[in-house]
Amino acid sequence: MPLVVKKRPNINRWVSKINYLSSKDKLELLANAVITAIKVRTRKGKDVNGHTFDKYTDNYIAWKSKHGGTKNGGKQTSPPNLTLNSHMLNSMTHDTYAGGVKIVFNSDDELKKAVHNQKTRPFFGLSKANRRMIFKLLQKEF
Repeated sequence: MPLVVKKRPNINRWVSKINYLSSKDKLELLANAVITAIKVRTRKGKDVNGHTFDKYTDNYIAWKSKHGGTKNGGKQTSPPNLTLNSHMLNSMTHDTYAGGVKIVFNSDDELKKAVHNQKTRPFFGLSKANRRMIFKLLQKEF
């Protein structure tokens, strides 16, 4: 079940603009760079536009403080980092196909969390800073 959101990285547009990204290995490198950029930015509490996520509700802060995991910022409540146990962000992976690649979640449960989070705190996409960083990486690698 693919995640359908209004704002998501348009990787295919990048691939068509950068003609040397044709091999599966290069597409996988791009996909991994995108996934890493999303994870790093999200764990810093920033949305796809580079803004700090909206605050968690007081009830969720209390619940998360009591039940949150301890790895990867699980108990962090300010700024929100969409991380309780890292399962959702760590379930991001990629599928390659002829001429393209797409970022997907490898678990329906984690996909449901991502869809919910995307509605209130858009994280699934790339900020301008992420796009610049990935483009520089691609120029350096290729």
